Amino acid sequence: EEADKPWASGRQRALELAGTNEDMRRVVEELFRNPSRESLHEFSWRASFDFNKNKEYAQPLVGFLLHEDPYVRMGTVQLLGDLGDKRVIPQIMKLLKDPDMVVRAWSSEALGKLGDPSVIPQIMELLKDPDQPVRSMSVQALGNLGDSSVIPQIMPLLEDPCDFVRGA
Repeated sequence: EEADKPWASGRQRALELAGTNEDMRRVVEELFRNPSRESLHEFSWRASFDFNKNKEYAQPLVGFLLHEDPYVRMGTVQLLGDLGDKRVIPQIMKLLKDPDMVVRAWSSEALGKLGDPSVIPQIMELLKDPDQPVRSMSVQALGNLGDSSVIPQIMPLLEDPCDFVRGA
């Protein structure tokens, strides 16, 4: 049953990247056995020390974007944004339509961190999202992308009823 999960195929690649680092191997095993916010956080922390490979850890994690738990999807998208591997952009783009507002918000933020201006039109669509966290994090993502051509479309958000959106 576990082998049928969308993320199962990433386990072997993550173990290969961990090599002989027993701490990292333990964290990889725990993450793939029991994906959770906590196991993703520990994985992120451990991977951050492996500067030569940390971007490479992104591909084995992509399957977790399909996890049924929105907090696992959110944690995965945060981690992928931090790892900085632009190859995961197409998979993150799909989460901009996730039914969970927190997943949509963090997906927008991750895309902003990845720095590819081709995502601007899709992030711009989120400025109309009914949920405040999505709108505010989308403004921040657009700011991270640094394209001044979006300023006219962002300006109306200065009138948004939510303080967080106006402050973004």
